[in-house]
Amino acid sequence: MILYLSLRTVGWLADNLLLFGTPLLCYRMTGDVSWSGTAVALLWTPRLVSLAGAGPLLDRLSIKHVFILCDAVRLGVGAVCSLAIVARPESALPAVLTFAVIAGVLFEPTFVAGEKAGKLLAAPERAAGVQSALTALEQAAIIAAPALGGLLLLAPPVALVLATSAGYAAGLLLDRSLPTTRTTGGRVRLLSGVRHSLGDPLLRSVVVLTMLLNYLLGLVTGSAAELVSTAFGVSASGLSFVYSAAGVVSVVVVGAAPYLIRRFGLAWYGIGTALASGGACLALTLAPTMTLFGACLGVFLALDSLFSVYMRTSRAERVPTEVFGSTVTVFGLLAVAPVPLAGATLAVLGQHASPSLVLQIAAVGALLLTLVLSPSLTRASRRPALASSTAGGTDPGQARGGTVTVEPLRKDTPPVVDMPEPLTPSPTSPPRVLVVEAVSGGALLAQEALRQGHRVVIASADTADRTIPEELRDRIEESVTVETNDSAALLSAVRELHARKPVSAVFPGCDVYVPAAARIAADLGLRGLDVAVVDRVRDKARMREAVAAAGLRCPRFIEVTDAEQLPKAGEHVGFPCVLKPVDQSGSLHVTLARNPAELAAAYQRLSGDSFIDLGRPMGERALVEEYLAGPEYSVEGYVLDGRATVVAVTEKILGPEPHFVELGHTVPAPLPAGLEEEIGAYVEDVVRAVELTVGPFHCEVRITEHGPVLVEIGARMGGDRITDLVKLARGVDLARVWLAALLGETPEAAGTLTPAAPVAGIHFFTAPDADRFTGAAGLADVLALPGVRQARIDLAPGDPIHPPTDFRCRIGWAVFTAESHEAATELRRRIDETLQVNPAGDTHA
Repeated sequence: MILYLSLRTVGWLADNLLLFGTPLLCYRMTGDVSWSGTAVALLWTPRLVSLAGAGPLLDRLSIKHVFILCDAVRLGVGAVCSLAIVARPESALPAVLTFAVIAGVLFEPTFVAGEKAGKLLAAPERAAGVQSALTALEQAAIIAAPALGGLLLLAPPVALVLATSAGYAAGLLLDRSLPTTRTTGGRVRLLSGVRHSLGDPLLRSVVVLTMLLNYLLGLVTGSAAELVSTAFGVSASGLSFVYSAAGVVSVVVVGAAPYLIRRFGLAWYGIGTALASGGACLALTLAPTMTLFGACLGVFLALDSLFSVYMRTSRAERVPTEVFGSTVTVFGLLAVAPVPLAGATLAVLGQHASPSLVLQIAAVGALLLTLVLSPSLTRASRRPALASSTAGGTDPGQARGGTVTVEPLRKDTPPVVDMPEPLTPSPTSPPRVLVVEAVSGGALLAQEALRQGHRVVIASADTADRTIPEELRDRIEESVTVETNDSAALLSAVRELHARKPVSAVFPGCDVYVPAAARIAADLGLRGLDVAVVDRVRDKARMREAVAAAGLRCPRFIEVTDAEQLPKAGEHVGFPCVLKPVDQSGSLHVTLARNPAELAAAYQRLSGDSFIDLGRPMGERALVEEYLAGPEYSVEGYVLDGRATVVAVTEKILGPEPHFVELGHTVPAPLPAGLEEEIGAYVEDVVRAVELTVGPFHCEVRITEHGPVLVEIGARMGGDRITDLVKLARGVDLARVWLAALLGETPEAAGTLTPAAPVAGIHFFTAPDADRFTGAAGLADVLALPGVRQARIDLAPGDPIHPPTDFRCRIGWAVFTAESHEAATELRRRIDETLQVNPAGDTHA
């Protein structure tokens, strides 16, 4: 990190030496403000062209190699221009401008590369702090550059070129310390950057504010020499030292940015710095003395630095790594464009209007437009980002590190995500979200709500497999400890909470708590599922009754509560049949029975299992239902106002019968023509039959000779990281959709993302012949396979390995993307072959 920061500092120093020194040198050599304005335009306009190609290129190329190439070329051009100036002194002006233009063009790829490296190297929760440090270093360069430039103006023009070239030489030495990284997210176009810069309401507002302030900065930079010369008799060289003195204020003040963001919230911090910047610019033009002018200039530069922290923090938090370069490109094109426009304004109007008048008009306009934008910006800050997914937020480059964490993996284990610093509640009181048990999708919901700046409360028993995750415990507003399986106690606790801290929406942590969340929402008068029908999406017997009553295809079934009912159930359903609990998940005790004896044995195992899941015993209620022959799929989607939207069909890769263990998933499923539409239409009918009205659904079906037939439907997001696969391959974030729907926002806008690849999948590692885990070899090799996004082992040496009968047999997993289903199948095979479980051969206790 130190070498990286040193490299950025050297680059900023060299670039600012040209940005500040070149206009001043032009004015000193010509005495004409039009030439200094022309220099500003020439310094910035070519950068726009360079930016257009830099971002998408950087999303695919090595950061290190880009730095080395650009610094080497700039060093070579500097040497040629220096020789030209020495040989022909009269060519100094065009030589300096040529060098400055070429160096500026090559600065943009290194700038984008540096910003991307900073995003990769900095932990998300430290975004504001890291961006403050970078801004402080940038301001330190701004301080040093004008002072050095002022000294260089006393020397021949070649001195400016030589000094800048020395910076590029130092950078070339530091470049070699950068890691050789490459993003493997596929082909990235500039259009992705357009979408993320302008499609995200917050970033769109940030772009506009940045354009306003950069226009003012360009006007100040281009006109300051004329202002101080005519009003106060200060030379261009003297002004450079005023710049440096004023810049000291920026370095001191910028350290307060993280505190101010925490105190006032990111949105109000940005609005405040933008308004104050416009006011400082206006005051600068009215300053009666050089001392007040310098003070106003110092305040203006300090506020510009504080706003830079806002801009960079917003960008780092809301733009995904795989499209970061293209987004920074579009962001930069729009933000930088006003600077040459400011130079052109001075060049055209310099002979007809005073620079002070131009600055005053621009400052007043900036103030008014900032006030107009303020309401929309505060609203946008509470909206989720329109961002690409990298499987829960972990960058491919970070996943290559091979981190192995040890924790049990349930069927509905939420994605592993880095937790960013939550946004400080603004004066407009962001929504308060209640999550009943932050397990499975509940943890995902809580993480996303925190990311959006909402206040989060978790109601939990906070024990055993219902313990609040540590990564959430210190970030939520409050936890309510209560027995969540006791409906009366839970409702009473939430009523007491709501009286103190009103709740805006209630979410179940997993399907177990769907009925409880619906009843709490109804009691508090909030949006939610209809209490009268909520049991249809939790109890498989009630579910089938509703689907059958609607005249839809449904397997024959009968509910049993003891072993004596099994013979009649088998006779009614017929063999082969399937036995399953009425209210469990994860394929727990879902068993194929080919005859009465197998059915009796399967029920004995179910009713005799002492496994406690989320504080609930297995129980004796079960379904005996018709066996459906055919491939199995799940359908992911959401409901708004009773209208179902199918987002993806997922292929399920099952283990051998008589059990139905899910060993992997693929999104989207490879389906023959017309079948996806048939499945979607059937599932929409199922949604209507069970009367789902709002929120996500996960519906499992089998394709029989008669068409799709229901296995089950849940009013929840799919487990097994299917939500991540949907984000990767379909570009829809169901967690964001769910939050938006219950908070009264627009789910479609909240959940629309950019797909990372055509196909995404997950593969679960198992060892069916082993009963104890001793270790695994090859995880790093799995992570190195092209397309693998994340991989993890969930057992520790010595842990028992569950028999291959349900989700508990899984040892770990790998998430991957591919360009086709054929490529995904091949990659799944390579992943399975690469990881070796219990390589020493000691597999039995």
